[in-house]
Amino acid sequence: MASEMSCVRIKGYTDSIPKFYIIDPGILKDKINVYCYKQKSTYGKLGTIRNLKYVTDTSWRIEAEGKSPITKTISNDATGEGRTTDLGSNVKIQWEGQLSSGDTCPIATEELMLHTGNTWRVIGRHNYINYEDYMLSKLADNLENVACYEKTTSYTCTGVPRDKMEQNINYKAASAVTEKSFADFNVNIVASSITTGALKIQLDNLIRFPVFRLFVDSDYLELLITYGIPELTCPSTDVKFNAGEAGRITVQAKNIGDAVGGFNIRVKSCTAGIEPGDTKGLTLQPDEIQDVTLRVTSTVPDDIMSGSCVIEMKESWNQTAVTCDADLEIGGLVDCTEGNKWCDYDGTDSVIMECKDGKEVVSKRCELSCNYYKDANPCCLTFNGNGGEPDCEWYQSSYSKEICGLKCQLGLESPTTEKGCKTASWVIWTVVIGIIAFILIIWLYPKFRMLKRLRQLPRRQTYY
Repeated sequence: MASEMSCVRIKGYTDSIPKFYIIDPGILKDKINVYCYKQKSTYGKLGTIRNLKYVTDTSWRIEAEGKSPITKTISNDATGEGRTTDLGSNVKIQWEGQLSSGDTCPIATEELMLHTGNTWRVIGRHNYINYEDYMLSKLADNLENVACYEKTTSYTCTGVPRDKMEQNINYKAASAVTEKSFADFNVNIVASSITTGALKIQLDNLIRFPVFRLFVDSDYLELLITYGIPELTCPSTDVKFNAGEAGRITVQAKNIGDAVGGFNIRVKSCTAGIEPGDTKGLTLQPDEIQDVTLRVTSTVPDDIMSGSCVIEMKESWNQTAVTCDADLEIGGLVDCTEGNKWCDYDGTDSVIMECKDGKEVVSKRCELSCNYYKDANPCCLTFNGNGGEPDCEWYQSSYSKEICGLKCQLGLESPTTEKGCKTASWVIWTVVIGIIAFILIIWLYPKFRMLKRLRQLPRRQTYY
């Protein structure tokens, strides 16, 4: 018969787990055989991976012409140097933080750590779970099978040799502590203490981008900084525009320095009622001149007024600035743009409106309606038996064109008719014939002159 008793206590397992078997081949015996297992040795102590930290290493090399290079690797690891690192006595590098790429570090959901041989190794969590499950649920059955194999009993069982059972247990344990390998990255143990162990994973892709600010002593670099010298000329006459429109001030910018310069030109200020506009940037070679146009607007829509604006030209590097004054003359609000025509309705008829002398006037009243054609000019439609036709100018003729798009070709809609005005063919032929006649006159004129000269020459006379 089989019975349980406390034989060997193994740390990590409860007393309820069977640890031995008593083999009793008969009812009454003077002696019984007890089979127990005990721990022979340990591989190490188990640990988990926690306290994730992103570490970035950057290599720096500062080299000025004629001087030895300075190199250093800077890391946000526990270096004890704080946010600012010195590279020699002339260079400082300040760590500003990190930018994320959106990717994350691998999470140790499939890994455990084992401390063995005074260092740590990464092992597979799945292998350890198999070993733990075996020790918790299968070991007692193996003890019974070993006892069955070595002692004759009165009941039938499956026998297992003692060395075979030990091999099975040790194989499970060896598999559980096998070091895990990784194909996508390298794992390095950087701290091997049992209490302060740490590992570092070297990733192929950057998931954090360190941000630095570099400070270099200009005397160390021996920098030669060149810049331009600005010169600005404003218009000599008043800049005229109407209220409600954008006024355009064109100034002349020149670099009178000996080096290339970058400049910003702006309307710095204006008199009351005038609003400064945009700013322009430009680069000028020595003695180069460019015209720059800046916009201003009138904030008083109806008044006729005069004023001025201060234009500023500033060198980008040393902030040297020069100014000039531009005088402005602003006209009254214009109702429309001279010469423009458009379709409208005056309450009675469709009409073609026209802008004359800054005022909107009726240019033509339409019999049917007003419409726009390809040239964007309005024209009146006249009524006839076939519907509306364009009312064309004297030098134009009307046309009608059927248009059938993709939906029309598929039978989804009917074709549309486009009507409009085009230059009459007789006008085109008149222009062509005029050009040909002009070319012929140019070509024949020298020949007529030469023929005339030949007729004026004296004839040779012969005497006998």
